[in-house]
Amino acid sequence: MVEISTLGSCVTRDIIRIANHDELFKMKGNVGHISPITMFSEPLENCDDIIKIIQNYSTGFNKRNAIMDLNSNSFEFLLANRSEWILVDLMDIRFDYFEKGEQRVSFFENHQQITDGLLTLKNRGFTLRNAKDIPTETVYAAIDKLAEKLSEHWAPEKIIVVNDIPQEMLLFEDRNKDNGYLKEARAAQPGYMHHLNILNKYLRDKLGCNMINMPPMQITPCSLTHTFGVYPCHYTDDVYRYLFHQICAIVFPEKADYYEVLKLNTLENIRKTYYRSLRADVRKTLSDDVIKLCSIDRMFDYFRQLRVLENCVVCVTVKGSVGMYFNSAMQKLFFTLGLGEELVRQLWSGYVGVVSSGITLFDEKSEKNKEVEYIDEIEFSHFYVSSKPTAAGNSSQVIINGTDYSLNLRGLNVIVYDLATQRTVDSVCFDTSKKELTMTRKPDLLTGDELVRVGLKKMQGR
Repeated sequence: MVEISTLGSCVTRDIIRIANHDELFKMKGNVGHISPITMFSEPLENCDDIIKIIQNYSTGFNKRNAIMDLNSNSFEFLLANRSEWILVDLMDIRFDYFEKGEQRVSFFENHQQITDGLLTLKNRGFTLRNAKDIPTETVYAAIDKLAEKLSEHWAPEKIIVVNDIPQEMLLFEDRNKDNGYLKEARAAQPGYMHHLNILNKYLRDKLGCNMINMPPMQITPCSLTHTFGVYPCHYTDDVYRYLFHQICAIVFPEKADYYEVLKLNTLENIRKTYYRSLRADVRKTLSDDVIKLCSIDRMFDYFRQLRVLENCVVCVTVKGSVGMYFNSAMQKLFFTLGLGEELVRQLWSGYVGVVSSGITLFDEKSEKNKEVEYIDEIEFSHFYVSSKPTAAGNSSQVIINGTDYSLNLRGLNVIVYDLATQRTVDSVCFDTSKKELTMTRKPDLLTGDELVRVGLKKMQGR
């Protein structure tokens, strides 16, 4: 078991706490919630009254760190619990701080008793400094001092800088907007987001040590709250595992290839999770084109509307028989949708067609009395679509993420999956063995508000 210490934010701590399932590491020193700018300042004298207020707070980790920062002995604590390896990040440099001469104390407003205690510093002539207004030279001087102290006690190959901010575009959910509008976090938090990657890399270069990076996400939805396991304040377990695998590859170089495979597998899970989250944030309501589709109950009008849908997957599957009333006019509708198999008078063949956002993914007719099936992932949703004619099982299935949405009725079963909201929005069947081409629709796929919109579309169409 390898002993390891952490210096920085709770993100770096939680890489070991959350992902260390095999207990490869034992955490020793753990210092956080202290800005590198305040870490090596002059200690406060006669601060027992402030400590007494902070002592009322019951959580030991935050209380301990606040008191250590008042006494400016956090690095001494780290050395007293010194380990072979150390993880470091600079996220806590974003904290505001109180300043009076050479005395500085980090200020963060996440625990009331600690906040109440630190605010009494104003009565002692301390000034509250906003992190985003800190002069550049002050920031780099603090990082230089931190690098100097670390180099005195750890060899470069035993230090790992955690670059714990996503390196590309950062987005967060504006909770004041009902539509989940996304704004660029760099504009909202320039001192926090814009420079942290640069500072982490500066520390790495100063130390000549290792560095691990966040997953390469081009766009990641996030909230600037400390809840729900989201970017950037707290991450999902998969993100911790992604970072953990990088640490293991450095500490255990003989198994680097093994951990590289684990890292890539975890990255795939992260992409799926954030893609779904982003879609849900960008659009929470169905488009007017989808609502119009759900108001149509005639086959020709329905297939014409399918052609105009965007960000939707359309699955068409036959149960039993394509039906004697499937004619050349209907075949032309299939052609315009991108489905080219000739189905007229093909009474005993199975058929599956899959179109995603106007692109034909699958279009196959089986041999007589044979089954045909399609299995794939479409934008991180799993699809299983099958067609069995009468003599081969007589069924239709459209299973999306484990749920079968097909009505499984005679004729053409059509299922529409909306990629923007990541859900099935319509499931219908046209009985092509009847001249009337009777349509049946699966109930309960839409919400009450959406059904109202469908009703309005029906009224407008009359």
